[in-house]
Amino acid sequence: MALSIAALRHNGVTGRGWETNPQNRIEQMLCAWLAESGEKETIKNLFRDYALPGGDADVIGAFYQSVQSAAKKATLGAYYTPPELLRKIAIPRGKTVYDPCCGSGGVLLKILDKTHDPALVFASDIDDAALKICAVNLSLFFGGGNAAPDIGKRDIVFPGQGRRYDYIVTNPPWGYKFSRERKKEIARRYPELETTEIFSIALSNCLDMLEENGTLYFFLPHAFLNVAAHKNIRRKLLHANGSIDLRLLGSAFRGVMSETILLRFDASGPRLDAISITGKNGSPYSIPRDRIAAPSFIIPATIQNTDAVILEKIYAVPHTSLAEGGIFALGIVTGNNRQCIQTEKTAGSEAIYRGKDIFPYRFAPPECFIAFEPEKMQQAARTAFYRQRKIAYRFIYRGLVCVLDEQGSLLLNSANLFISPGYPMETIVCLFNSPVYTFVCQKKFHSRKVLQSHLRDLPLPLLSAERHGFFHAIHSGIVTGKISPRAGQAEIDAMLAGLFTITDDEYTVILGETNRIPDYET
Repeated sequence: MALSIAALRHNGVTGRGWETNPQNRIEQMLCAWLAESGEKETIKNLFRDYALPGGDADVIGAFYQSVQSAAKKATLGAYYTPPELLRKIAIPRGKTVYDPCCGSGGVLLKILDKTHDPALVFASDIDDAALKICAVNLSLFFGGGNAAPDIGKRDIVFPGQGRRYDYIVTNPPWGYKFSRERKKEIARRYPELETTEIFSIALSNCLDMLEENGTLYFFLPHAFLNVAAHKNIRRKLLHANGSIDLRLLGSAFRGVMSETILLRFDASGPRLDAISITGKNGSPYSIPRDRIAAPSFIIPATIQNTDAVILEKIYAVPHTSLAEGGIFALGIVTGNNRQCIQTEKTAGSEAIYRGKDIFPYRFAPPECFIAFEPEKMQQAARTAFYRQRKIAYRFIYRGLVCVLDEQGSLLLNSANLFISPGYPMETIVCLFNSPVYTFVCQKKFHSRKVLQSHLRDLPLPLLSAERHGFFHAIHSGIVTGKISPRAGQAEIDAMLAGLFTITDDEYTVILGETNRIPDYET
C-alpha cells in the first residue's frame, strides 16, 4: 500500500489532500484501502522521498510477489510473468482486451499502448491486494486517477458473466490447490473436461468468452500438450474454428520446473490443416493436424519433420502395447523417510530401491533399507506387486531406464513398476532401455516424468519366437556379466534399426536427441 501511495504521488496522479477530500476514482480507492489499516500516517509517508517509476514498470507487483513465500505461490499457482515473454503481443486500439487472471496487471502494462481507451480494458482476479495494485498500475500507465478500466474480483473457474472480448491475454495459475469440496463442485460444473486443473478450466471458459473474430493468448505448462488429464480441453481447442500457434519457451518462469508454452488461438480465420510452432531456438515449423488423434489428442510440439518420419516408422510396425493387460503400481511412500529409511541393513530390514538406484538392466548396490510394515506406510501398492517378477523404472527422468527385478525387491516412490502378463518382460527391458524408445518418449511426451499413460502408449512389436529368443539371450548375457551393457545394447539397437527400417542417419538423430550411451556404463 505504501509503495502504491508513493508511486501515485510521485507521478502526479493523486493531488494534495486526497486522503481527506478524494477527487477521483483512484483516490477514493486509496482512502478505502487506508481505512483497512491501523497505521495510516506511517503508511502514507513511508516512501515519501522515493522516486518510483510509473508507465509499464510493475515495480509494486514485483515487490508484492517477492514478499510472498514460495509455498504460497506454489499453492496458488501464481508466478510473475517475465516481461520479455510479452514483447510480441500488441493489442490494437479500439479493441477490448481482458486478463482474467490479472494479478498486479503486469501483463496488461506490456501489451497495451498508452493511447488505448481505458474503458476497453478489463481485468479480474481473486486476490484483493493484487487487484488494488492492478488499479494503481493502470492509473499510473494511463496517467490519470479517473482512468476507467473495468477491474473486479471474479473467479475464472466460475466467471458468471456473458461478455465477450476481442482479445484475451493471461497467465493462469498452474497447479492451484483446490479443497476436496471445491474439486467436487468443479467436477459437477465441468463434467465434459474431466479435470479440476485450473488452467484447463480457464482456457475452456476463455474460449467461450472470445468474440467471433477474437484472439487469445495463454501461457501454459508444456504438459498441457501431452498429459492425458488435459485431453478434453485439447479436443475442444482443436475442434474450434480458428488457427493455433504455439511458441515453446523452455524454462521461462523462475522457480517453476515445468517448461512453458505460449498458445495463440486466432478465431478470425479458418481452421487450418496444420499447427504453427516456434521452437525454443526461434525456428518455425508446423505439425499437420492429422498427427493429432483421439482419444488423447496429444499435440507433439517438439516433433519436427525428421522426428516425425522416425516415429511413423516405429508405430507402423504391427504392435501391441501395455494398454493391453499391463499392470502398474507405484513405489512406496513412507510418509516419513527420516524415520522409516535406514542407511545400513539391520535384522528385520531389507533393501529398498530409489529411482536413482535404477540403471539399465541392473540396480545399483542398495543404500537404503526398511523394516517393511505395509500398514504403517502412507501409500503402498499391494505387497504382492512388489514381491513378484516385475519391471522397475525411474519415475523422474527424461527418458526410460528400467530393470527386470527377479528378487521381489521393494521400491521407494521415485521408482515405480509394471508387470506384463503376456509380452516377455526380457524383451520389454531390452526395448525400453534402447535410445530408440527414449527418443519416442522425449518426442511424444516431452516430460521429466515417466507416466503410466506414456508407457501404455509405447509400441511393443509383434515378434516371432526366434526374435524374442534373441532379446532373451542378450538380456541374460547382460545381467550375468557375459556381455557388456554397451555391446549388448548395440546388438539390440541394430535389431531395432532393421525392424523399424531406421537408417544410419536417422539413428544418428536418435542418439543426438537422447544422449543416452553413457548410462550403460554408469
